[in-house]
Amino acid sequence: MLIFIKIVVALQLLWLAAGVVATLWEDLRPKPFAERNAALNKLLRRSREGIQNVEHTEGDGEKMFEAACKLGLEGIVSKKLTAPYRSGWSNTWIKVKNPKFRATDGTL
Repeated sequence: MLIFIKIVVALQLLWLAAGVVATLWEDLRPKPFAERNAALNKLLRRSREGIQNVEHTEGDGEKMFEAACKLGLEGIVSKKLTAPYRSGWSNTWIKVKNPKFRATDGTL
């Protein structure tokens, strides 16, 4: 099962795959993020127009958050890369939201 984020860019729908928790043959929830992300990249290796993997970056979270806010994004999610997937709240990830982002229409 893929986890998707929907983005509309210039009247073209783009789905971003934010993660994969299972394939037809394997439950990936116990696996760390790096392994789940590798499985997602393998699934998306074949040309799937309109679906892209959400890129992840390791580094300075504060700078990443500032850049996300400048771009008008909702915020960032920081994850412990070695943690397994858990649905719902967990102490292995944190979502930091842009205080100027309005969820009603996606604008600042």
